[in-house]
Amino acid sequence: MGCSSCFPTSDFIKIKEIRSNFFHKYIIRNVETKEEYAYKMININTDSKKKKKILNDAQILKNINHPNIILLKSVYYSKDKRFLNIITEYADDGNLQQKFDEQKEKKAYFEEETLLNWFMQICLALKYIHNKSILHRNIKPSNIFLMKKGSDNIAKLGDFGIAKNLGPLNYTRTRIETHQYSAPEMLEEKDYNFKVDIWSLGATFYQLIILDYPFEGKTNEEKQENIKKGNKKEIPKECKIDQEFIDIINQMLSLRPDERPTAEDILKKAIIKNRIQGYLKGNKFDLKNSKSIIEKYENENKDSNEEIRINVFEEIDDDILDLEKIKENIEKKNNKAIYDYHKQMILMSTELTRRSNSLPIQE
Repeated sequence: MGCSSCFPTSDFIKIKEIRSNFFHKYIIRNVETKEEYAYKMININTDSKKKKKILNDAQILKNINHPNIILLKSVYYSKDKRFLNIITEYADDGNLQQKFDEQKEKKAYFEEETLLNWFMQICLALKYIHNKSILHRNIKPSNIFLMKKGSDNIAKLGDFGIAKNLGPLNYTRTRIETHQYSAPEMLEEKDYNFKVDIWSLGATFYQLIILDYPFEGKTNEEKQENIKKGNKKEIPKECKIDQEFIDIINQMLSLRPDERPTAEDILKKAIIKNRIQGYLKGNKFDLKNSKSIIEKYENENKDSNEEIRINVFEEIDDDILDLEKIKENIEKKNNKAIYDYHKQMILMSTELTRRSNSLPIQE
């Protein structure tokens, strides 16, 4: 059941355990602010490959700060140095694989607006990491997470365990274990670059559009052969998705990497610009108001950017919490959600401002 001496129990309580073959993962809650986080304990004395992946994830995330990427809060060792502990943002609305499974079971296609909202946000995340020369290499539905803000979902890219900083070369020869969302050039063990992320994102959203994995095959080998040949399933007629969106996804799944768009190219597309504009309009975005909310929150929480402090190592019973204190502090959690939301809105409006002079933004 893990290491009782390294659980952050003075400032946090354990809400839920998520079982894994590789590490112990919990959802934890800050006793004072009621904010929830994902907490992993990794035994660093076993499974050197998994240890390297987790350390790489933390190293990459340490230098990333983007509203559409899971935020790293803290990394530390247990007292006995046997466990590496990592605390990140918690995606309270699951991931796209879970949403896909739900829709497939209901046999109900996603609404185009929902898909475009998720898609544009992950494109913003990709543009950010690619501009920092970071290649994700593991984009798939289960690694795109969702966080609630009222009725709106904020999509966040996570799991940077096999990500790589390409540096000035902007390509790599490094061979990694591939999966069914890997680009053809990776399966063929050729040199590859940022366009493998574009392929994987295209495959992910093609799957969400048709409610089925794009490439047929009874085995992984058969699927990989169809990936290499570009043999994907047809989009059903009853699936009502704008042709411009489908064209973007198809271009992302081009066999030739140089024919695929960059994340920045995608954000220039009319349908994406219109979705960003519609998103801002629908949420009555006001630039001055958002800046004011962000400034106020940051001034009131000047210490919130520091690492989470872990200082005591014994269990806390959830039942002993002061209900009045919970009521008082729940507003802090809501304010943090609002802060994150407005940071994302400003990011989208900035992207749109670079593309158009007529915006639904109030200065």
